[in-house]
Amino acid sequence: MKSYSLAYYFIYRFGLRILLTLYLRFRFRFKLRLPVGAKIFVGNHPMVWDVFSPVVMFRQDIIHTLIEDQIWSFPLARLILSLTNQVKMIRGVESVRSLRESLAWLKRGHSLAVAPEGERTSVAEARAATRGFVWLAAKARVPLIPLGVWIAEDDLYLKKVRYHYQGRSYTVDSFFPRFRARYFLLVGEQIRLDRYYDGKHLSPQERQEIADEVLNIIYQLKEEAKQICAKSR
Repeated sequence: MKSYSLAYYFIYRFGLRILLTLYLRFRFRFKLRLPVGAKIFVGNHPMVWDVFSPVVMFRQDIIHTLIEDQIWSFPLARLILSLTNQVKMIRGVESVRSLRESLAWLKRGHSLAVAPEGERTSVAEARAATRGFVWLAAKARVPLIPLGVWIAEDDLYLKKVRYHYQGRSYTVDSFFPRFRARYFLLVGEQIRLDRYYDGKHLSPQERQEIADEVLNIIYQLKEEAKQICAKSR
Protein backbone atom coordinates (compact mmCIF):
# COMPACT_ATOMS: atom_id res chain seq x y z
CA MET A 1 0.00 0.00 0.00
CA LYS A 2 1.33 3.45 -0.90
CA SER A 3 1.77 6.10 1.77
CA TYR A 4 -0.84 8.44 0.29
CA SER A 5 -3.37 5.59 0.33
CA LEU A 6 -2.64 5.05 4.01
CA ALA A 7 -3.41 8.72 4.64
CA TYR A 8 -6.74 8.34 2.84
CA TYR A 9 -7.48 5.23 4.91
CA PHE A 10 -6.88 7.04 8.20
CA ILE A 11 -9.16 9.90 7.10
CA TYR A 12 -11.78 7.32 6.09
CA ARG A 13 -11.55 5.60 9.47
CA PHE A 14 -11.76 8.89 11.35
CA GLY A 15 -14.89 9.90 9.41
CA LEU A 16 -16.55 6.54 10.03
CA ARG A 17 -15.78 6.78 13.74
CA ILE A 18 -17.56 10.13 13.95
CA LEU A 19 -20.52 8.79 11.95
CA LEU A 20 -21.03 5.66 14.02
CA THR A 21 -20.53 7.21 17.46
CA LEU A 22 -22.80 10.18 16.75
CA TYR A 23 -25.53 8.44 14.77
CA LEU A 24 -25.69 5.13 16.69
CA ARG A 25 -25.55 4.08 20.31
CA PHE A 26 -22.56 1.98 19.34
CA ARG A 27 -21.20 -0.49 21.92
CA PHE A 28 -18.88 -3.47 21.77
CA ARG A 29 -17.28 -6.05 24.03
CA PHE A 30 -14.32 -8.44 23.68
CA LYS A 31 -14.31 -11.97 25.05
CA LEU A 32 -10.50 -12.20 24.83
CA ARG A 33 -7.61 -10.01 23.78
CA LEU A 34 -7.08 -10.08 20.01
CA PRO A 35 -3.90 -11.51 18.49
CA VAL A 36 -1.43 -9.15 16.87
CA GLY A 37 -1.01 -9.22 13.09
CA ALA A 38 -3.17 -10.02 10.09
CA LYS A 39 -6.56 -11.58 10.74
CA ILE A 40 -9.95 -12.02 9.11
CA PHE A 41 -12.98 -10.52 10.86
CA VAL A 42 -16.18 -12.43 10.07
CA GLY A 43 -19.63 -11.35 11.25
CA ASN A 44 -23.33 -11.38 10.53
CA HIS A 45 -24.73 -8.62 8.34
CA PRO A 46 -28.13 -7.18 9.42
CA MET A 47 -27.72 -3.75 7.77
CA VAL A 48 -25.69 -1.90 5.18
CA TRP A 49 -23.43 -0.15 7.71
CA ASP A 50 -21.99 -3.37 9.19
CA VAL A 51 -18.94 -3.03 6.95
CA PHE A 52 -17.96 0.10 8.90
CA SER A 53 -17.86 -1.24 12.46
CA PRO A 54 -14.64 -3.33 12.26
CA VAL A 55 -12.80 -0.40 10.67
CA VAL A 56 -13.84 1.82 13.58
CA MET A 57 -13.30 -0.70 16.38
CA PHE A 58 -9.98 -2.32 15.51
CA ARG A 59 -7.75 0.68 15.10
CA GLN A 60 -4.55 -1.37 15.48
CA ASP A 61 -5.35 -3.03 12.12
CA ILE A 62 -5.52 -1.74 8.58
CA ILE A 63 -8.71 -3.43 7.37
CA HIS A 64 -9.82 -4.11 3.82
CA THR A 65 -13.53 -4.86 3.63
CA LEU A 66 -14.92 -7.11 0.90
CA ILE A 67 -17.78 -5.07 -0.55
CA GLU A 68 -20.21 -6.28 -3.21
CA ASP A 69 -19.21 -5.11 -6.66
CA GLN A 70 -22.54 -3.36 -7.36
CA ILE A 71 -21.81 -0.87 -4.56
CA TRP A 72 -18.86 0.30 -6.64
CA SER A 73 -21.32 1.49 -9.30
CA PHE A 74 -22.05 4.59 -7.16
CA PRO A 75 -19.47 7.24 -8.18
CA LEU A 76 -18.81 8.63 -4.67
CA ALA A 77 -18.66 5.17 -3.10
CA ARG A 78 -16.31 3.96 -5.84
CA LEU A 79 -13.99 6.92 -5.25
CA ILE A 80 -13.84 6.40 -1.47
CA LEU A 81 -13.48 2.62 -1.67
CA SER A 82 -10.77 2.86 -4.32
CA LEU A 83 -8.74 5.48 -2.43
CA THR A 84 -8.88 3.43 0.78
CA ASN A 85 -8.05 0.11 -0.95
CA GLN A 86 -11.21 -1.79 -0.10
CA VAL A 87 -11.77 -5.03 -2.02
CA LYS A 88 -14.41 -5.48 -4.70
CA MET A 89 -16.25 -8.73 -4.04
CA ILE A 90 -16.86 -10.28 -7.46
CA ARG A 91 -19.04 -13.36 -7.72
CA GLY A 92 -18.94 -16.30 -10.10
CA VAL A 93 -16.00 -17.27 -12.30
CA GLU A 94 -14.33 -13.87 -11.72
CA SER A 95 -14.33 -14.31 -7.91
CA VAL A 96 -10.71 -15.54 -8.03
CA ARG A 97 -9.69 -11.91 -8.59
CA SER A 98 -11.20 -10.91 -5.23
CA LEU A 99 -9.52 -13.84 -3.48
CA ARG A 100 -6.11 -13.01 -4.93
CA GLU A 101 -6.35 -9.37 -3.94
CA SER A 102 -7.51 -10.32 -0.43
CA LEU A 103 -4.66 -12.82 -0.06
CA ALA A 104 -2.13 -10.19 -1.13
CA TRP A 105 -3.30 -7.81 1.60
CA LEU A 106 -3.17 -10.55 4.26
CA LYS A 107 0.38 -11.45 3.26
CA ARG A 108 1.34 -7.79 3.72
CA GLY A 109 0.14 -7.97 7.33
CA HIS A 110 -3.19 -6.24 6.80
CA SER A 111 -6.58 -7.58 7.89
CA LEU A 112 -9.88 -8.32 6.14
CA ALA A 113 -13.53 -7.91 7.10
CA VAL A 114 -15.94 -10.40 5.50
CA ALA A 115 -19.64 -11.23 5.79
CA PRO A 116 -19.87 -15.06 5.51
CA GLU A 117 -23.61 -14.80 4.82
CA GLY A 118 -22.70 -13.20 1.50
CA GLU A 119 -25.31 -10.44 1.76
CA ARG A 120 -27.52 -8.58 4.18
CA THR A 121 -29.49 -10.97 6.45
CA SER A 122 -32.22 -10.03 8.91
CA VAL A 123 -31.42 -10.24 12.63
CA ALA A 124 -33.70 -13.28 13.04
CA GLU A 125 -32.57 -15.08 9.88
CA ALA A 126 -29.87 -17.71 9.37
CA ARG A 127 -28.39 -19.11 6.18
CA ALA A 128 -25.58 -21.27 4.82
CA ALA A 129 -22.16 -19.64 4.79
CA THR A 130 -20.04 -18.75 1.81
CA ARG A 131 -16.66 -20.49 2.09
CA GLY A 132 -14.01 -18.28 0.44
CA PHE A 133 -12.90 -16.82 3.77
CA VAL A 134 -11.93 -20.30 5.00
CA TRP A 135 -9.57 -20.79 2.05
CA LEU A 136 -8.06 -17.34 2.70
CA ALA A 137 -7.46 -18.03 6.41
CA ALA A 138 -5.73 -21.35 5.71
CA LYS A 139 -3.72 -20.05 2.76
CA ALA A 140 -2.51 -16.90 4.57
CA ARG A 141 -2.15 -18.72 7.93
CA VAL A 142 -4.17 -16.10 9.82
CA PRO A 143 -6.85 -16.47 12.51
CA LEU A 144 -10.55 -15.84 12.07
CA ILE A 145 -12.18 -13.40 14.50
CA PRO A 146 -15.96 -13.98 14.80
CA LEU A 147 -18.22 -10.96 15.39
CA GLY A 148 -21.82 -11.17 16.59
CA VAL A 149 -23.88 -8.08 15.71
CA TRP A 150 -27.20 -7.23 17.32
CA ILE A 151 -29.57 -4.43 16.32
CA ALA A 152 -33.33 -4.66 16.91
CA GLU A 153 -35.45 -5.00 13.76
CA ASP A 154 -37.56 -1.98 14.82
CA ASP A 155 -34.36 0.08 14.85
CA LEU A 156 -33.98 -0.52 11.11
CA TYR A 157 -35.90 1.08 8.27
CA LEU A 158 -36.28 -0.03 4.68
CA LYS A 159 -35.12 2.21 1.87
CA LYS A 160 -35.24 1.54 -1.85
CA VAL A 161 -31.86 2.09 -3.48
CA ARG A 162 -31.50 2.47 -7.24
CA TYR A 163 -28.26 1.81 -9.03
CA HIS A 164 -26.79 0.96 -12.44
CA TYR A 165 -24.72 -2.19 -12.76
CA GLN A 166 -23.24 -3.77 -15.88
CA GLY A 167 -25.42 -1.63 -18.13
CA ARG A 168 -28.70 -2.35 -16.34
CA SER A 169 -30.77 -0.47 -13.76
CA TYR A 170 -31.76 -2.12 -10.46
CA THR A 171 -33.86 -1.24 -7.43
CA VAL A 172 -33.14 -3.09 -4.19
CA ASP A 173 -34.47 -2.89 -0.63
CA SER A 174 -31.70 -1.92 1.79
CA PHE A 175 -31.91 -1.65 5.57
CA PHE A 176 -30.48 1.39 7.34
CA PRO A 177 -30.31 2.16 11.09
CA ARG A 178 -32.58 4.72 12.71
CA PHE A 179 -30.96 7.66 14.47
CA ARG A 180 -29.50 6.62 17.85
CA ALA A 181 -30.36 2.97 17.28
CA ARG A 182 -28.67 0.59 19.71
CA TYR A 183 -25.96 -1.38 17.93
CA PHE A 184 -23.99 -3.97 19.88
CA LEU A 185 -21.04 -6.00 18.62
CA LEU A 186 -19.62 -8.94 20.58
CA VAL A 187 -16.12 -10.09 19.59
CA GLY A 188 -15.49 -13.79 20.08
CA GLU A 189 -12.37 -15.89 20.55
CA GLN A 190 -10.05 -16.38 17.61
CA ILE A 191 -10.52 -19.48 15.43
CA ARG A 192 -7.33 -20.97 14.03
CA LEU A 193 -6.99 -23.46 11.20
CA ASP A 194 -3.45 -24.56 12.11
CA ARG A 195 -4.08 -28.15 11.08
CA TYR A 196 -4.26 -26.97 7.48
CA TYR A 197 -1.04 -24.89 7.58
CA ASP A 198 1.18 -27.86 6.73
CA GLY A 199 0.16 -27.76 3.10
CA LYS A 200 -2.89 -29.98 3.38
CA HIS A 201 -5.50 -28.87 0.87
CA LEU A 202 -9.04 -28.21 1.98
CA SER A 203 -11.69 -29.89 -0.15
CA PRO A 204 -14.81 -27.86 -1.04
CA GLN A 205 -16.79 -30.00 1.41
CA GLU A 206 -14.31 -29.34 4.23
CA ARG A 207 -14.36 -25.61 3.49
CA GLN A 208 -18.15 -25.61 3.63
CA GLU A 209 -18.23 -27.54 6.90
CA ILE A 210 -15.76 -25.13 8.53
CA ALA A 211 -17.59 -22.09 7.13
CA ASP A 212 -20.94 -23.32 8.51
CA GLU A 213 -19.33 -24.03 11.87
CA VAL A 214 -17.89 -20.52 12.01
CA LEU A 215 -21.24 -19.01 11.05
CA ASN A 216 -22.91 -20.96 13.88
CA ILE A 217 -20.41 -19.41 16.29
CA ILE A 218 -21.26 -15.98 14.88
CA TYR A 219 -24.98 -16.62 15.43
CA GLN A 220 -24.28 -17.72 19.02
CA LEU A 221 -22.40 -14.45 19.59
CA LYS A 222 -25.32 -12.56 18.06
CA GLU A 223 -27.70 -14.15 20.58
CA GLU A 224 -25.34 -13.31 23.45
CA ALA A 225 -25.19 -9.73 22.20
CA LYS A 226 -29.01 -9.64 22.18
CA GLN A 227 -29.13 -10.85 25.80
CA ILE A 228 -26.57 -8.25 26.88
CA CYS A 229 -28.66 -5.52 25.25
CA ALA A 230 -31.84 -6.81 26.95
CA LYS A 231 -30.17 -6.70 30.39
CA SER A 232 -28.88 -3.17 29.87
CA ARG A 233 -32.28 -1.62 29.07
